[in-house]
Amino acid sequence: MNKPPAQLQMGRRGTDLSALARQRSGDVLQQIPLDHIKPQADFNPRGRVNPNAFEPERLAGLAQSIREDGVLQPLLVRPLPGQPGQYTLIAGERRWRASQLNAAEDIAAGRPVQRPTISALVRDLNDQLALELAVVENAQREDLDLVEESLIGLELLKQRTGMSDEQLRAHLVTVRKDPALDQFEVDMYLRRLYGTGVSVWSQKRVKVLDLTDEERAAVMERRIPFQVAIELIKATGSQRQHLLERAIEEKLSAADLRRLIQQPVASSSLASQVQATRKLLPKLEKLQGQAAKRAEELLGELQKLINSK
Repeated sequence: MNKPPAQLQMGRRGTDLSALARQRSGDVLQQIPLDHIKPQADFNPRGRVNPNAFEPERLAGLAQSIREDGVLQPLLVRPLPGQPGQYTLIAGERRWRASQLNAAEDIAAGRPVQRPTISALVRDLNDQLALELAVVENAQREDLDLVEESLIGLELLKQRTGMSDEQLRAHLVTVRKDPALDQFEVDMYLRRLYGTGVSVWSQKRVKVLDLTDEERAAVMERRIPFQVAIELIKATGSQRQHLLERAIEEKLSAADLRRLIQQPVASSSLASQVQATRKLLPKLEKLQGQAAKRAEELLGELQKLINSK
């Protein structure tokens, strides 16, 4: 088993990438042409769990900042084997893509490209260390939400252990109860990359696997905090969707949700059901086929029930 190298001892957001880089001799800071750097497919930890992370509209603010002030933190790249002067990205893909957007805009407008090169630290790394440094760099991003970070960490643990989601969940619980059974050194690995160990990941972070796609998206899009989404797991059935909508609209806290979920069943009155149903009515027009036919039947029965009173 490949063990992470000793120089990566750090806590979450505890050391920036440039400080980490200074611990190695032989590193070279260069100005490299943008088109001499290539991202590696499915390598960036963030892109692996959030396909929207590199959409142009999400990079617009960063692109403007780079246009005005330049790239304040260099990329981290490694030489592309057999292709002198060509490099693959390890960390800084959003900065590279934002710089590419600026260059394309300059070319389209007939202007000289403002910054045809980008500052990058060149380091010769193996695949394992390159991936771990990419994870460390992602963990230090202020705009990275805990859903993305947790999914990235769990993906890395599955890769390290060869386990499925459910096997990994069980293994984390086992290791928390008996550290002697940690044959994959997952506690050390998590502490090295994120500054938190098995206790946090087995009891809190792993719950990200229980979130629905809508709940994950709500956190990633900054519509609700991570802890609010985790509280939604305790809700059941239609209540869960209803509470998600309320959490977004009313800016509910995790404590607010706990109170709502713990209310007696009697609080689910006809009035509250009507309110929840009213919000779903616009979706009726989108139903097709058998679903649309069944909806028509149910609405007909509801109308008869109401008119009979």
